[in-house]
Amino acid sequence: MTMLPPDAFDLFLDLSEETLKPDALETYLDLLRDRAGLLQPGRRLFLVPPRAMAAASRPEVLSLPGGGGAALGTALAAVAATGRALVLLQGAWLPGNEAVAELLPLAGEDPLVGSLQPRFLTPQDDRVVGLPGPAGPG
Repeated sequence: MTMLPPDAFDLFLDLSEETLKPDALETYLDLLRDRAGLLQPGRRLFLVPPRAMAAASRPEVLSLPGGGGAALGTALAAVAATGRALVLLQGAWLPGNEAVAELLPLAGEDPLVGSLQPRFLTPQDDRVVGLPGPAGPG
């Protein structure tokens, strides 16, 4: 079993279905860095930007326009070459760095183990997040 240190991962972020404008994307990337603690020195972000956007202008961000399997393949090849894990995020939500760090020891057991679900708990206070839509009969 190989143990990965808690910071030995890069991010693949698929925003291809989002409708963010360039300033909103920059704000979201700031939140990933400052609030979620996920963008740190030495950590790469492989970004599939929203469809109407070509790229993000940050040195730690590698934009992969077009998305799909080719973009994921590029990210997987890059992390495989460095022995790092790859955290996959789809959509503009904010998982906490601590939640990701909890999954990394399991990557040594099986690199395909690990899942974060954005709709169950909020990282600020661990309160259960309700699903969208009207509440049905109880």
